[in-house]
Amino acid sequence: MLSAKPDAIFITASEWVSLPDAVLMGFDIPRETTMKRAAPFLERAGWADLPAVRESEVHVIYHGGTRTLYDYIFLRYIAKVLHPQLFADVDPEAEMYEYYRTYLPVTPNGTFMMKLDANK
Repeated sequence: MLSAKPDAIFITASEWVSLPDAVLMGFDIPRETTMKRAAPFLERAGWADLPAVRESEVHVIYHGGTRTLYDYIFLRYIAKVLHPQLFADVDPEAEMYEYYRTYLPVTPNGTFMMKLDANK
């Protein structure tokens, strides 16, 4: 990671409540909880010098969203982060809520994708 000097970093998270140090994200997990659990990544040795950290391009994505019918939403989130000009009109979070409204009988309350801001 340190030698690659990535422009963007994606951390996966889920409802791993039995793992005390896991980054929590997903249904019924508030953004503040995800932010608190993911923030230590920004403090890892050498990370402050990474372009992704300096430019606040560290993101957390819901691990449970993979291998689902709506996993394309998370791919669109990654695409928008990597190529913001090409995907300026894409709103993956809104697409996810629309998918749930249209096809599922539940509301996705919680946190599913977010930027981990190093400046907060």
